[in-house]
Amino acid sequence: MQKTLFFTKKLFPVDRNLENIEKTDYIPASLDMNKTEKFFMTKENYMIKRDFPASDWIQCFPIGSGRLAGSITTGDIATDHIFLNHERLWTHQLADKICPDAAQHLPELRRLLAAGQPNEAMEFLMENFRTAQVRTSVSGDKVDSYQPAGCLTFQIAGIDPAAAYERALDLEQGIVSIISGDTRREYFGDPVSDHLAGKILSPQECTITALLPGAEATENSLILRSVLPGDVYCCVIVQFSRKGTPQKDSLLFENAQDLTFELNIGCALTEADAFAEARFQAAENYEFLKEKRAGAYRMMLENIASIEVNGGEKDNAILALNYAKHLYLTGTTTGSYPLNLQGKWNANPEPPWASDLHLNINLQMNYWAALPLGFSAAHEAMLKFFLDHAMENGRNAAKRMFGCRGLWWTWAFDPECRPAYSGTPYGIWCGVVLWMAQHYFAQYEYTQDTEYLRNAGYPFLKECARFLEDFITFREDGTAVFSPSQSPENVYKGAEKYCVSLCENSTIDVELCNELLTNVIAAAEILGVDEDDRKVWTELKAK
Repeated sequence: MQKTLFFTKKLFPVDRNLENIEKTDYIPASLDMNKTEKFFMTKENYMIKRDFPASDWIQCFPIGSGRLAGSITTGDIATDHIFLNHERLWTHQLADKICPDAAQHLPELRRLLAAGQPNEAMEFLMENFRTAQVRTSVSGDKVDSYQPAGCLTFQIAGIDPAAAYERALDLEQGIVSIISGDTRREYFGDPVSDHLAGKILSPQECTITALLPGAEATENSLILRSVLPGDVYCCVIVQFSRKGTPQKDSLLFENAQDLTFELNIGCALTEADAFAEARFQAAENYEFLKEKRAGAYRMMLENIASIEVNGGEKDNAILALNYAKHLYLTGTTTGSYPLNLQGKWNANPEPPWASDLHLNINLQMNYWAALPLGFSAAHEAMLKFFLDHAMENGRNAAKRMFGCRGLWWTWAFDPECRPAYSGTPYGIWCGVVLWMAQHYFAQYEYTQDTEYLRNAGYPFLKECARFLEDFITFREDGTAVFSPSQSPENVYKGAEKYCVSLCENSTIDVELCNELLTNVIAAAEILGVDEDDRKVWTELKAK
């Protein structure tokens, strides 16, 4: 089977057509998140600060350019770890995820549900709706896994263990800074060069070790070549501003008062292509690189909406709002893949739920704030990704699984976007494309871009409507029935053999059907097309 990865690189700038919105005058004060951690917001920079090292990845400060990402953890006051990510770096193990021909079993499944036998229906589902065949080494939900590219570590000798310590995330500049005594470090993602970069500065000469496990060291660079399951090649290149002493997968910089670096990552289906993407000419002047980056970052921030929050929780709300802006800017600006379960940040070769594109609420939640905040370009890029990569597979799955026109997607996707019934109680849920359809119409509602609606939004809504036309059945009294139906992660008590979640007309599916039909009718009216279809959809909605 031919393997495919989608390699596109495009800068998605923050919208420039929004009206200028003045920043709120309200500046958050200190707030306690729990008994052991404190966040502090400064009036000048909207910073999140901590006075202790990050003991694990979940306490990291994230940076990124969109295509690349880094998670800054610290371990102790003299050691910084940068867990590295490339948005396209996924395993590629699955031989076949196309859904089997299960449509022949659909009538019996619906009969059991109509008879009020959800337990029997679930047993029938699990025994007859078989999963796709995959390689024997792959199990679980039949989804490839988002992978880390490596971990770059800096160790600084001579720092007093009792020295004052502070690490901070500047939410206006997207820069992480760390201070141990008199030693300062800063790390950031650069949307101009599409690289990661950083600097270590000490008033006294010190010894700095830069470690990238598995890397080859030259006098001023570290190069890590690796291959992931499924023959996906990755290359990390780190270039430093000064020469060091090469050691095993590290460089030793002695008598150093300042050290800067720039980093790029490549991934591809051949080692040569991965190396070609990772190669770069480092900036001659770090401060000039940082200045250009700061100008681009300020320009992007200018047209992001600010929201004034009132009420007792406004401290937390403003903090969350500014952090959301940071995650959108660092996770989407130069990217072409959607934000996954962990955005673009992952330090674990076996991340929870494969850190996949989770379409039963998580991806939607990632983008709920995008349009209100002015990130419509990033939102549209996410929509385009699925239009480019998931449509034909979705049509094939709808036909084979249910004998329907239109689209059917599973809730668990990797970048291949090949639907597969996962074998879990929630795997057959049919509301995924309907929930995603909200975003395709919301893009038009916020931008009023009729050409987008004509060429992208409405065609997607229409495919969803076609699925409903064929999928929905009717009771004798004419009431429409959405079956099988379920509310994801909501189950019956007292199930005998399997976790039972199947039913007819779950509330979420009814609401999603109603909204889809409302929006597709509205879109057709705006465009002045498909009058006969509008009549069909209007009648279906009434039922």
